[in-house]
Parts: sequence; structure tokens; C-alpha cells
Amino acid sequence: MSVPDDQDDLAELRRILASPAGWEPPPELRRPTASTHHNLVVLLLNCPFLGHPAYALLGRFLTEQALYQDWFRGVAKGSGRSLAEMAELARLPGEVTGRVYAAWLAFDAAAGSEGPAAEVGAAVAAARSGLEKALADAVDALAAARAA
Repeated sequence: MSVPDDQDDLAELRRILASPAGWEPPPELRRPTASTHHNLVVLLLNCPFLGHPAYALLGRFLTEQALYQDWFRGVAKGSGRSLAEMAELARLPGEVTGRVYAAWLAFDAAAGSEGPAAEVGAAVAAARSGLEKALADAVDALAAARAA
């Protein structure tokens, strides 16, 4: 990781540090482990009607999070990237986890809703699709960052 050596780098670092810290995990994702994304995976695995495609994406999400963390601690930190770039890379896992969690909340709300079975079923299917998309997008974002 390089130290800012000119005004442009310092300005970019100030911009990143002044921006919102990113997604703040809710209390339910702070246990049982110290890892927010592990806890999210556990939460989703406890849902008996998520569906096999979502479970498969959840496995890919966990795998990509592990690969990303390993890459970040090894390759990225020794790559000569600027502090600003490293700050952006450090935020990515939390940001994608936050988007998956938001999709999970929408799915959970749809699954717990009441009304005519056809309407609830359609709402659950749409929310499941949104959760699957959020998981796939998270996997893609983490993989793309490692490949860049």
C-alpha cells in the first residue's frame, strides 16, 4: 500500500474518508461468529424454503468472500495501490453483504406476509429472485475486483 505523495491522492483519500462508512451490520449479523458474511450465510441456511438455486448461490457467495479476503490480505496489500484504492477495496465485502442482507429482508417479509395464497406466492417468488440476483451480483463484484 502506498502513501499519498501528491495533492490528487490526498484529495481522493479525503473524499473516501469523508464518505459514509458504508453499510453497518445489524445486531443479528454480529453473532454467532465475528464475521458478518458468515452470520448472514447461517441466517439464510436456516430458511427451509429458500430453494436450491439460492443455496447454490449462497455457497458461491461464501466461497468468493473467502477468496476475496485471502486476495486482499495478500495480493492487494502488496500491489502498490493507493490508500484510496485500498479503502474502496476494503469496503467492498461489507457493501455486497449489505445488499444481500437487504434482499434477504425483502424475501423474509414476503414469506411472512399474509393474504391470498396466489399473491403471497408471487411476492415470495419475486423476492426470491431478488435475493438470487443480489447473491449473484455480490459474487460477480468480488470476483471482478480480484481480477482487476
